[in-house]
Amino acid sequence: MMNKVFFLPRSAQLKSVAALTIMLLGFLSGYAQSRVTLNRVATTRLDKQSGRIDQVVSLPGGGFVIRNSDYRNERTQAIELYNQQGHSRGKIGTFGRSPGQYHRLKFIAVGATGNIWVADVIGRVTLFNQDGQVLGTRLIQNPKYNVFGLALDEARGAIYLTGCLPKQFYLDLGCNLVHQYSLPDMHYQRSFLDTDPEAVEKHLLSLEDYHIDIDTPGRIWAVDAPVLKLFRIDPATTRTQSFPLNSRVATAVAAIAPNQPTEVHESIAESSFLIDRVVAAGPYIVVSIRRPKKAGYILQIFSSGGQQLAMDVNSPERLVGKTKSGHLYFTATTSNGFEISEYNLSTPGQRR
Repeated sequence: MMNKVFFLPRSAQLKSVAALTIMLLGFLSGYAQSRVTLNRVATTRLDKQSGRIDQVVSLPGGGFVIRNSDYRNERTQAIELYNQQGHSRGKIGTFGRSPGQYHRLKFIAVGATGNIWVADVIGRVTLFNQDGQVLGTRLIQNPKYNVFGLALDEARGAIYLTGCLPKQFYLDLGCNLVHQYSLPDMHYQRSFLDTDPEAVEKHLLSLEDYHIDIDTPGRIWAVDAPVLKLFRIDPATTRTQSFPLNSRVATAVAAIAPNQPTEVHESIAESSFLIDRVVAAGPYIVVSIRRPKKAGYILQIFSSGGQQLAMDVNSPERLVGKTKSGHLYFTATTSNGFEISEYNLSTPGQRR
């Protein structure tokens, strides 16, 4: 039986033995108090007993690719393959700085043929097949920056990377954040999206982490971890729009005084609301925000037109990706290891 989870803007929870149920009232232009429902449609237990799950990507033939990005114990980082039943199929690549390795895993993507794109923070982008063979590798040098995120748009022959490309000599004076390359030669084409003024004025460089996803029409949806805004970039017109992340719970990060020691930056990061992921899931754009002190996650749900449909939704677990059809992946640690749950979103509201 399908388990359903409903959400209210104030994140009120109604619990039962079978499923967590929350009503969520969204307001969409043309709709009267439309409900957005988050429905669990599948759960897969993995034969995985250690490590982390930071990202899940579907494979075209079924199964998953999982990214484990443990930066405190970097040698445990891994790209893992699992079949549809959750059984391990092995690992791809190894830790290191040489071609075919990854030093600090930041993001992965899977192409239509099942090949796996891997980006790490030192600026290396590597293409693997599912047998672990290196099909190509490139160290981003022109222009040079540390890579944070990666998104594929094979339909339009483009790959997008995120990272701080300085506009001036000093990084904290602002950057271009999203960069377009051609497929398959990885030729640099152009950059989009300036650092938001709030991040510059508050000296939030140490907290920044740039996440992106691409919707079906080819528009880029972007977030910067400490800035409570959602950005939409249309590469066809180069137009960029921003939408506030309205919340009754999440608060903006306070300004950081210059020349603070690393311990201060780490403490601020730990005690702040920071954006963890943006996912374009069919007609919905879902932004996941990590609560302070690792106290769970809340979701902000938008339409593809930029209207916020729901706020402060208590996330079932951590949002870690989406299926090819636009369902959402959440992950949890259980007493038996790890599991991945798949949810879909729907809006059964009627037009006036």
